[in-house]
Amino acid sequence: QPSDTIEIACLGRPFQLGMLYDCRRDALIPGLTLWDSEILKDKISVQNQANTDFKIFASDSTEDKSHALHVSASLEASFLSGLVSVKGSAEFLNNKKKSMKQSRVTLQYRASTHFKQLTMDHLGAGNIKHQNVFEQGFATHVVTAVLYGAQAFFVFDREVSSSEKEQKISGNLQAAIKKIPFISIEGQASLDMTEEENMEANKFSCTFHGDFSLPRNPVTFNDAIQVCADLSTILGKDGENAVPMTVWLFPLVKLDSAAAKLVREISISLVKRCKSVLDELDGFDMRCQDLIKNNVSMKFSEIENKLKKFRDLCSQHKLIFQKILCQLLPVIQGGGKEEEALATALISLEQSPFRSNLINAYLNNRDREINLVESYLKKMEAVDVITSSSELEKLTLDFNNEYVVVFALSSLEQNDKYISDLEEFLYKSSSDETLPYKPDPSSASQQWFNSNEVKALTRQTVQSFLDFYEANRHKENVKFCIASIPDTNTPAASVHVYQDGELLSSQFQLPRKPCDPVITKVEHDCVHLEIKPALHDTNSIESYCILYRKKESSDWTEVVLKANSAQLTINQLEVHSDYQLKFSAICCIGVGPSSKAATFKTPPCSPPGILKLSKAKTHSISVFWTKPITVGKNVNELGYVIEFRENSKGEKDDDWDSVEASDNNFSTVDGLDEDTAYTMRVSAKYGNAEKSLPSEERVLRTSPFLEELRYESSKSPKNPFIHFFGCQSRLRKAKDMKDKVIMVVGADDVTNTTVCNLMTNYILGVKWEDNFRIRLVPKFFVYNELFDDIAYAPNRVHSYELHHSPSFQVPFSVTIVDTPGFSSRTASFDDILNTIKRFLQKTSRIDHIDVICFALQHNFDLVYKLIFEQILSIFPENITENLMIFLKSGDQNVLEAIQGAGLSFPKRQDGDHVHFRFNTVPLFQPKQAEDGQMQMEWNSDFQQMKGFFKALEIMESKDLTAIRRVHPEYNGPPLEDFGPGLLDLFE
Repeated sequence: QPSDTIEIACLGRPFQLGMLYDCRRDALIPGLTLWDSEILKDKISVQNQANTDFKIFASDSTEDKSHALHVSASLEASFLSGLVSVKGSAEFLNNKKKSMKQSRVTLQYRASTHFKQLTMDHLGAGNIKHQNVFEQGFATHVVTAVLYGAQAFFVFDREVSSSEKEQKISGNLQAAIKKIPFISIEGQASLDMTEEENMEANKFSCTFHGDFSLPRNPVTFNDAIQVCADLSTILGKDGENAVPMTVWLFPLVKLDSAAAKLVREISISLVKRCKSVLDELDGFDMRCQDLIKNNVSMKFSEIENKLKKFRDLCSQHKLIFQKILCQLLPVIQGGGKEEEALATALISLEQSPFRSNLINAYLNNRDREINLVESYLKKMEAVDVITSSSELEKLTLDFNNEYVVVFALSSLEQNDKYISDLEEFLYKSSSDETLPYKPDPSSASQQWFNSNEVKALTRQTVQSFLDFYEANRHKENVKFCIASIPDTNTPAASVHVYQDGELLSSQFQLPRKPCDPVITKVEHDCVHLEIKPALHDTNSIESYCILYRKKESSDWTEVVLKANSAQLTINQLEVHSDYQLKFSAICCIGVGPSSKAATFKTPPCSPPGILKLSKAKTHSISVFWTKPITVGKNVNELGYVIEFRENSKGEKDDDWDSVEASDNNFSTVDGLDEDTAYTMRVSAKYGNAEKSLPSEERVLRTSPFLEELRYESSKSPKNPFIHFFGCQSRLRKAKDMKDKVIMVVGADDVTNTTVCNLMTNYILGVKWEDNFRIRLVPKFFVYNELFDDIAYAPNRVHSYELHHSPSFQVPFSVTIVDTPGFSSRTASFDDILNTIKRFLQKTSRIDHIDVICFALQHNFDLVYKLIFEQILSIFPENITENLMIFLKSGDQNVLEAIQGAGLSFPKRQDGDHVHFRFNTVPLFQPKQAEDGQMQMEWNSDFQQMKGFFKALEIMESKDLTAIRRVHPEYNGPPLEDFGPGLLDLFE
């Protein structure tokens, strides 16, 4: 309570017994006493109180220092506000770390010697001589007791590098310091430390704060050991050199009610808040000093000046706050104001632009800016940094420097609105016009170092500058440097180029590392390149420098290409050799960074000669060529590869098929399509992987199928030469080609087969003049040499697929289904009908039908009508649209019989049924040189076939998949069991 006796630390102040003290201002009142000096010296109680204590602590906070000196909260508030000045060991309170990178450990020595106090002879009623002192109101307390002794603080400091751990260093020193007290106690001459421990300890500097008069203050660890050992001696055997350490203050109001009194002490919570504010400001000041001492700040005055200005503003703010405390504390403690006045002042501070979170954010921004610039400098550590504009001017005006290339940091002087707000706040605080501060949220984002886009562009500029520097650092007429050149139009950084002392460009685009060279073609004696510049290269590029060499050589050959050219051919290369090449862009200053080196190898030889045709067949082409003219050294045996592709398949390099040649200058390519044009070329091959470039391409064509038959028939004595066309056919399946399905139905096998053969000869383009004819045969047949004829199993359905080829007379593929004659002597009609049904149900390759051709004979009657109706019942109802009649040329009355029978055959506009006539004699009969009648019949048959296929082309197909569902009860044997040749496919 304010009316109780108060114990306070002396803090180096000259206290004496009987001295008056004002607790409202924590100030001594010299000159005024309650007793005369003779009375004070008489009857004083003195007691011996010897005590010694050592403490070690690593904290630098005001709270820990105050605790070490036994400073009360009220006295601490007065100290913080500047009301109390300290001396001797108490100066330790003012010793604060200057850097966040500073490791600190403190050793405290505290010794007490004796205790003096006044007695009742002084304080008893009627013993006070100068009563008028009470009425003056200068003091609130009188010193009634003093504890004498001395204190000393040894403060050990060391700068910690970024690679060292502050906690480890501090711990090592504390371990060494703990041994120091034993020197004083045990009288040792030195500490028992290893050489390494001694070296580490002496890296710390020592600052001494004490109540001792020393001939020389210690500055090293070893100095501190020596001084610590002598402290007890310096204090005196009887404590004659001791000083007041603690005093007890007696309230004057208890001696006289008219005396001034301490109304209240400042609450501990408010003192802690004040202390926290000042500690934070001290911490920010420490950070600010670290940033000012940073290498980047020392090189660029713009950053240094901003930090110094900020530190100065914070110092002004701290002084203003201390001034407020200095004014409020005495008034509050004297009862003139309530504590709320101090709380209000603290709230106002917390609403000001000097509040801790904003200061911390500003320093974080400066830290971020410095770190970013430092990363640039580290990346370009080989480049000189120019610290002033005059130094840059001297460099640009030097006659030896034709060009000066500057990496210019353009935003270091960027204005910060927060600094302006601090200045405005300090100005208004003097006139009590301050209002709660609201920060601008966009202010920080406008800083260049907070923009990801700007940082990314700056990194590119740094890399571009460094690459260009590395490529041109040895040029005597070009100098490179880094400088700060403010430019509000260019955020972060740009490249300035000076030529002969004049600024050539403030945003010069240096050539960047180009893309890798694209090798488009490698020949045996040259290479073709495509030059691709870097993505962001601009008009500063004047040309490109291409360097190439043999892989085992150390000398590069240079070729220069104009900037507007993109293609280049390097000639006079050696055959079968490994090469490297790279290129770079050239501007007026010098050459840019090189691309990655590309490697290539010239072929083992020059291309072979162009292919020449030896013979073309239906499915093969035979070619020959001349050997390469130029062959590399040590290239012994060459093989050859023929590459080919259809002309219709495009021109991509990976579209080629290939086959290895069996000879050195001749080969046959098999497996080709009939009557098809192929682009062909030949390459020489060495080993398993190396090839020459291909020869010049040549278009060659396989012969049509009939051409080969004409050649074969010319060697045959037969007239005509009959070619059996069946399972060994050389017609290949055509992709994406429409397929027309024709079914031939008739009374006898011979008529049906004749119609099928006539269709086949027409489709394949057989002419009357040809000495051969084509005859369809099933897969299995027997050839009778005696009668020059064939025989095969009767009563079977045979299908023949004729895949389209360019020589066809029709624009589609054709499938011909030859059915058994229903007047067969070896099988009943029901058997034949079931055979047709099973064929259609089980043949997955035939899913539609385009036309059913009825080969009718002169003996047509009602029995045939019933047979035809049974056959048509197999198919969909709309099949009548797809019926055709084939008649022998001599059968004149069949149409009338059909008309009378009422069969549903399609009709022409004149009312007659659609029909086509054919002759059987001229197809396979021996051809006479001057047999005009047979030729007329041949021409007539083919003219009829032409009309038939023209009608077939526009017919709509009928779906047969429903047939398989109409007769689900069928579970007979597979189709192959119905006889040979059932699914005869010409592939």
